[in-house]
Parts: sequence; C-alpha cells; structure tokens
Amino acid sequence: SHLTEERMQNLNQIGFVWDAQEAAWDERYDELVSYKKIHGDTLVCQASQLGNWVDNQRKEYQLLQRGKHSNLTNKRIGKLDQIGFVWSVLEDAWEEKFAELVEFKAAHGHTDVPKSWENQQLFWWVSVQRREYRKLKEGKITGITEERIQRLEDLGIVAMRWPGSKR
Repeated sequence: SHLTEERMQNLNQIGFVWDAQEAAWDERYDELVSYKKIHGDTLVCQASQLGNWVDNQRKEYQLLQRGKHSNLTNKRIGKLDQIGFVWSVLEDAWEEKFAELVEFKAAHGHTDVPKSWENQQLFWWVSVQRREYRKLKEGKITGITEERIQRLEDLGIVAMRWPGSKR
C-alpha cells in the first residue's frame, strides 16, 4: 500500500519520525551540544551513553579516513566540526601541550622547561618529545611525526639536549 500525500502530511504534522537512525543521531548530537555548553569541550567520558556515542563517531571517522565503509556522512562531520568536535583525543592533547610550550617560550625566551617548574606536566611532555626525537634519530619506532619535529624545532626546542645540560 502506498501512502497518499495527505497521509504523509498528517504524519508529518504529528512529528512522525521517518528515519529512526537519523533521529537517534540528532538526539545524541543535541546532547553533545549541551555538554559542550556546560564543559567547554567535546571530550566526554566514555563511561556514559554520550561518551560511547562520541567514541563511535571518532571510530567511524577513522574508518572513513582509511577509505572503509562508515555511517558518518559529510553532513554529520560538518555538524560536529561546527561545534569544535575533537576527532583525535591524542592529537588534541599534543596541541594543548604545544600551546603551553609556546606560552612558556613567550614568557621566558626559551623552551628549556625546568623540572622544578610549576607546571611539571609541561616539563615531562617536553622530555617525552626529546626522547621520541632521539628514538627516531636512532632508527627506533616512535610516535613522533616529522611535522611535529619541525614545529618543535621551529619553536627553538633543542631536541637532543636536556634542560640545564651544557651539551
């Protein structure tokens, strides 16, 4: 049986949901928008339904990036981008620490964050970047990219030297 135009209009008037999957996605998206208004970011704890949904969006995006089938449409990506969705939590964390290092250099004129610095996380982050750089130069497997190395070097970080050493 075919729905007449009149029946379709009647169903639309009472809010009939034609695409339940799209409606469910939109509902979670609206939850994420509310979350961001409260918390200022889209880094939702995974121990919740919204957190699981957010994690799933990141996984679907990775599939799309690898050319595999994904339920994530360009429209959905656009909506998530509009609210500053973080596609890679690790990338976001790296960028945050890099920005802190830029601020440190602006204030102190160098990138040698001392271990006694009030922000010890920044000291340890810089130490890890130096270690990863050395591993790369030794031909070992590392997570640091050439782009990150270039950005650190452009900022003036001396990758092979520990803060305070004369080497």
